[in-house]
Amino acid sequence: RFYASMSHELRTPINAVLGYSTLLLERIYGPLNEKQAEGIERTQKAARHLLELVNDVLDLSKIEAGKIELRLQPVEFPSLIEDLFVTVRPLADEHGSALSLDHRGEEAVRVISDPRRLRQILLNLLSNAIKFGRRKPIQVITEPTDDGGIAIQVIDQGEGISEPDQERIFQEFVQLGKTQLQDGTGLGLPISRRLAELLNGSLTVKSTLGQGSTFLLELPHNAEPQRSLRLIDQELHREPSDERAAIGA
Repeated sequence: RFYASMSHELRTPINAVLGYSTLLLERIYGPLNEKQAEGIERTQKAARHLLELVNDVLDLSKIEAGKIELRLQPVEFPSLIEDLFVTVRPLADEHGSALSLDHRGEEAVRVISDPRRLRQILLNLLSNAIKFGRRKPIQVITEPTDDGGIAIQVIDQGEGISEPDQERIFQEFVQLGKTQLQDGTGLGLPISRRLAELLNGSLTVKSTLGQGSTFLLELPHNAEPQRSLRLIDQELHREPSDERAAIGA
């Protein structure tokens, strides 16, 4: 509750910093020389990074408190990936990374999941692949699974991650060496894995140093929300009369 409350309170002044710096950069308050514009751009970049951290802490606090709301609806692949490519294309162009999509199936795959949370997971994977992919091509492979779900691979040709670090990257606030995931908050991958698990899926990585990494997101055909332990405990200790009343209700 503390993290959630503080995150909300912090976002208001950060958004004010972003808003006023944007007005300055648009010369609403008058002309800027080159050095002034450069300083404001750096301020804005730092504020965006801080807002990203606050949002990640808020997400993490909601997950740990069991307050994440899932809105399940049909999601179709590979069209979701194609939409995300449009979003990350400017970042890919900035880093000189080509994006490619390979859907290994005769037809599109439709699963029941939360599209907002799936976008959050996949945007994190794609952004990391672009930022740390050494300006080399990035490939996304989507493939139907035997149970009617979908497997999504995000493959880069970056520095790679050592075997001991391949689980550490899914721990909160863990950042690796200078060339690996150094620009993030240390929360993107832990949050992504937890969201994948909330959607009854999984997020894993395979990597070889110097050759790149493959992140695998596997999703079931239907991501029904898991019942909390409290509800299960209540059901186990429910009296027969309670059960009949619940059925009647």
